[in-house]
Amino acid sequence: MLISTTDRIPGQITEIKGIVHAALMKAFTKDPAIQQLPGKKWLFLPWIKSIDQDAMIGYLIDQANEILAQKAGELGANAVISVNYKFDLYWNLGVVAYGTAIVVENDTVKTE
Repeated sequence: MLISTTDRIPGQITEIKGIVHAALMKAFTKDPAIQQLPGKKWLFLPWIKSIDQDAMIGYLIDQANEILAQKAGELGANAVISVNYKFDLYWNLGVVAYGTAIVVENDTVKTE
């Protein structure tokens, strides 16, 4: 599944399937995957971890892309274009992602 932030990709778009979206909110303390990201635990509140923002953004993008790919696949698409990400890293550790699911004829797009 090709996920792209651009609105144009190589190949012929043969069908537009619709908009797909993903919304993720993660807690500071409960998610073991977040606790494994680089960062430091607070001295007085050891269950809260100060997490490296680059690592957090990468993690949230990967998780959102998995959801976008799943939803686009359910619609019969093999790519998602014009993907946008909106982040909240200060209060909720969250991301909202959305894009357009399409069918594209192209040898480089893998349909898994």
